[in-house]
Amino acid sequence: MQMIISRPGDITPLNVDLWQLELGQVSVRGDWLSVSEQAWLEKLGLFSRAGQQFYQSRSLLRWVLSHYVSVPPTGIHLCFTPTGKPYLDRWAHDPAWQFSWSHAGAIAVAAITRDVPVGVDIEQIKPRPRARQIAQRFFSPTAQAHLESLPEPGYTKEFLRGWTGLEAKIKAMGGQLFQSEPCPHPNQTVNFTIGSHYVGAVVALTDQPVSLKVICKLPQ
Repeated sequence: MQMIISRPGDITPLNVDLWQLELGQVSVRGDWLSVSEQAWLEKLGLFSRAGQQFYQSRSLLRWVLSHYVSVPPTGIHLCFTPTGKPYLDRWAHDPAWQFSWSHAGAIAVAAITRDVPVGVDIEQIKPRPRARQIAQRFFSPTAQAHLESLPEPGYTKEFLRGWTGLEAKIKAMGGQLFQSEPCPHPNQTVNFTIGSHYVGAVVALTDQPVSLKVICKLPQ
């Protein structure tokens, strides 16, 4: 079991479970999805790449959440904010459970905790043609200067570390990237890697240190 701590200290850390899964790793069933999700899957096409990613991703999310709310995946009732952030229906489940979900390529990750809003994002390490334009728009001058000092492939990996941190923070806040303001809440960021091909970040809206417990850790 891998533990990742955001910072040392005597304060009791916030425990966040970080699930690392491969799409297709768990045998899923079509009836795990809600009626609206099944309708969306039909529009995407069940056997299309986008349809399969949606089907596997949403099914895996329900499978993960079932470990916390003690109901089968078919019993998971999800709601969505206007910006698309999923959350558990407070009339059906304990609303203290907070979670976030992301997938890239063949990998999906989930961050689960209680009482504190959390966000997670993962990206596949590969060339990003617009990385510099994005960094100039969203990164601090200090972060931009650090990036420019790095040769490839270090530039891409470090850019994605910053980008996943930004995305995860916005997810924790429940917003959208191009409509967000600087985070008004105390927050903690913990970066992680999966092998040599993926980087990610978890952000919790707290001033506590954050302890990540990696579950279903994939082979490195």
